[in-house]
Amino acid sequence: MIKIAFGEIHSINETNYTAIVKLDESDGILTGDLQIATPISYLNKISNIPHPKTPCIVLLFEDSNERGVVIGGRFSDMNTCDLSKGKKIINYQKSKITINEDGTIELECKDLIIKTKTIEVTSETIDVVAEKIKVTSETIDVAAEKIKMTSETIDLNAQKIGLNAPNITMGAPATKTNSAINVEGALNITELLTLEKGLVSSGSIEANDEIKTTGIITAKSFVEII
Repeated sequence: MIKIAFGEIHSINETNYTAIVKLDESDGILTGDLQIATPISYLNKISNIPHPKTPCIVLLFEDSNERGVVIGGRFSDMNTCDLSKGKKIINYQKSKITINEDGTIELECKDLIIKTKTIEVTSETIDVVAEKIKVTSETIDVAAEKIKMTSETIDLNAQKIGLNAPNITMGAPATKTNSAINVEGALNITELLTLEKGLVSSGSIEANDEIKTTGIITAKSFVEII
């Protein structure tokens, strides 16, 4: 005989993934260790241990409170649902994923850590708003028709940075480098450029403002300062 009962999680055994449930009926009697149902297990797993006091639904076997399964949680006046029409929300601790009807996915979290070998992103537009962006990598290759960067701080710590683009626009009051810069095309400067080492270019160098360097400036074409 199978009986459906309502209750709340009393305690969790994290070793064998079971729970003791305090039943709403029978004066709050406690069950034995009940298995917690999960959508999938074995090689592919979804693990989510409920917190104590989580309202739940259980199946009890053979008129006994000692054997059964916790089949899921439930919402109540004390455990309200924040789901709105047209959205699917996964809210865990302080992290939140919202899937909208139009296909938009929203991710809210304190920190995002991604560990992978390769990340491929294909998009018409990528907008990043941050107080500070830091990239640490052995090699960074960027290929685009236009790259525009506007930020208070951008830290790049890499052995090699390769930029292959017809147009790169950087909005910064001052650009400073303590290493050599090799330019194969034209270099246009509208504000201050400070170099602690040399600048080598196979194209033209044009500046509307001041160029400061403690090294040398070499150009195969011409250097024009307005």
